[in-house]
Amino acid sequence: MTGMLLLLALLQSARATHVLLVTGVGGEPRFSAAFVQQGAALYQALTGQYGISPSHITWLAETQPQGRSFISGRSTSEAVRAALTQLATTVGPDDQVLIIFIGHGSDTEEPKINLPGPDLTARDFNGLLSGFTNQLVAMVFASSASGGMIEELQGGRRLIITATKTGLERNETVFGKAFVAAMSGAAADMDKDGRLSLAEAFAYTTAEVGRVYRSDNRLQTEHARLSDSTLASQLVLVPAAVAAAQPTDSVSVALLARKADLERQIEAQRARRDSMSPAEYESVFETLVLELARLNQQLRARAGRTP
Repeated sequence: MTGMLLLLALLQSARATHVLLVTGVGGEPRFSAAFVQQGAALYQALTGQYGISPSHITWLAETQPQGRSFISGRSTSEAVRAALTQLATTVGPDDQVLIIFIGHGSDTEEPKINLPGPDLTARDFNGLLSGFTNQLVAMVFASSASGGMIEELQGGRRLIITATKTGLERNETVFGKAFVAAMSGAAADMDKDGRLSLAEAFAYTTAEVGRVYRSDNRLQTEHARLSDSTLASQLVLVPAAVAAAQPTDSVSVALLARKADLERQIEAQRARRDSMSPAEYESVFETLVLELARLNQQLRARAGRTP
C-alpha cells in the first residue's frame, strides 16, 4: 500500500477515546516511584503521541508528587468508583474506553487491585462496568495475581488483559513497564500501518516480558492473558499526526467507514471459524474479502486524484 493509502486506512469511525489510569499503592518507595514513572510515561504517550485530550484522561495515583499537576486525585476505591460512574454518564455510545491499572494485585478469595485504603475486587469492577452498555471497554491489569480478573469481567464488548495467567502468579511483574513501552513510540506497530491496536500492544508486551526474563536468566513467573483477540484488534489508537491527515470529503469518509466495518466483520468471522462448517466459513469469508478488495480499489483511485 502507498503512504496515502496507509493514512486512509487509519480512519475508522469518529469515536473518542477515554482513559482511566490508576496507579496503586506501592508498599515501598521503589515500587511507588516506579508506578508513578510508568503512569507519567503512559500519560505523555496518550496525550502527546496519540493526541488524546487531557480532559478525556483521569489519572488517579497513590499520592500526587510535586510537579504532577495532571494527576486528578488519589487512587482510593471511592475515587475509582466515582471516576467510573462519572465516565459512564459522559461517554458517547460509539466511544472506546481504556482502563489501565498499574500496581500490585492479590487473589485470596477473589482477585483485587491494591489501593490506598480498601481494595477493589473483580466483583466491584463488574458492577461498575454495568454502566457501559454500547462502548468498547478494555481493562488492562498490569499487576501480580491478576489472571482471575478475566473470568469475572469478560464478555460482551469488554476486553480484559492481565499480566498473569492465574492468581497464583504473585511475584512482582515486569508487564507494566513493558506495556508502557509498547504504548510509547512505534516499535509495537507490527504491521507498520501507523496505528496501534491493543492486540499489537499485547503481543509486543508479552515478547518483551519474555526477553527480560531470558536476559536476567530467571525463570518466568508471569504469563499474560488476553480475553478476546478480536476486540483487541478493534481498539485502536491513532497518532495525532496521522489523524490530522485523514480525508474529509464525504465519499472517502463513507468508504473508509465501510472499510473499517468490513475489517471488523472479517475478524469476527475468523473468530467463528471453529463453530462453522468449512464450506459455510469459506463462503462468508470470501464474500467479505472480495468486497474489501473492491473498496480498496476505490480508495486507491481516490488517493491518486489531485486535490
